[in-house]
Amino acid sequence: MKKRRILIVEDNPRDRSLIAQYLGTDKEFTNQVLEAPNADEGLNYCRAVKVDVILLDLQLPGMNGLDFILELRREFKTLCWPIVVLTSAGDEATAVEAMKRGAQDYLKKPTLSPDRLLRAINNASERMAYQRAADEKLFRLEQANHRLEKENADLRAELESFHHGPGSGHSSFERPQDREDLSA
Repeated sequence: MKKRRILIVEDNPRDRSLIAQYLGTDKEFTNQVLEAPNADEGLNYCRAVKVDVILLDLQLPGMNGLDFILELRREFKTLCWPIVVLTSAGDEATAVEAMKRGAQDYLKKPTLSPDRLLRAINNASERMAYQRAADEKLFRLEQANHRLEKENADLRAELESFHHGPGSGHSSFERPQDREDLSA
């Protein structure tokens, strides 16, 4: 069975316990659960251990979930983890804002079930893997494009110096019959 480490950033101990219980029903993965009762402890886990998925409550003491996402981006320069936001009823607008900031999905706590939670985690992980692959391809394409632009500039400079080199007086690519006959 595959293993993954899931960080639950949730201030309510009963919600954390229920989520951990739901994660224990996973038939595809053995989930190691890390629990953080606030954003600061969640950030410390992200700094200290490899986390595969973050389950994030938006209403946290101190730093809220939206600020947590921004802090992850600021500190790590990119979001390295799939994030599933957990919202209370009526937090949909905030959940949408979290997705704009980089979360992959959100779930409403009142309708949370083991199947919904595991499906959201799997989908978020898959989307993050696709995004990483696309980012890697884009990076490689940008590097290749930069290299080709440099080679092109070097070839143009070489061609230009060949055209206007010392004593050439004409393009090296002219055919003798194309030159004017100056002896006549």
